[in-house]
Amino acid sequence: TVECPADFVYVHGGCYQITAPSPLLSWPDAVAACDDQSAYLAVPRSQSETRWLFEIFSILGQISALPNGPWQALWLGINDVTKENTWQPVDGGAASLSFTNWIYRQPDNWDGVDLNFENCGGMIVQNLGMWADFQCSKPLQGLCKHNATVNPIPNKLEGMYVLLSCSTSYD
Repeated sequence: TVECPADFVYVHGGCYQITAPSPLLSWPDAVAACDDQSAYLAVPRSQSETRWLFEIFSILGQISALPNGPWQALWLGINDVTKENTWQPVDGGAASLSFTNWIYRQPDNWDGVDLNFENCGGMIVQNLGMWADFQCSKPLQGLCKHNATVNPIPNKLEGMYVLLSCSTSYD
């Protein structure tokens, strides 16, 4: 059996939760909100994981409710703060990203006014979970991930003899 903490949903090998819609959080605050639940900002590691996340939270009605205008997005656990254009996951997994899901012309490091201000990654809802870079101060919800607890199914027959009996009666 697989167990997730309360209010987390099991999806594709992990337990996920979208942070509360109020207040919306900067990227560092989303990291802290996940950490407060012994979780971390999620980093989807495959297209299938991304698709599952998008579908599950759409079904639960949590994605359509995001209150952030035309670019509804969720914070992901990636940034290029240390070195520009070197996107690093902050989930404790691999040191680099082997899978990316950037939307066309992203990351662009452009907030519409200035360059060099978009260093934190998010998942865009309208584009089926594709990624974009945002200013780390942008108020969004975060996508937290907690490692699932797997409990082995006990073998009830262990140490027992199983007797099979077959009786056939012909009348």
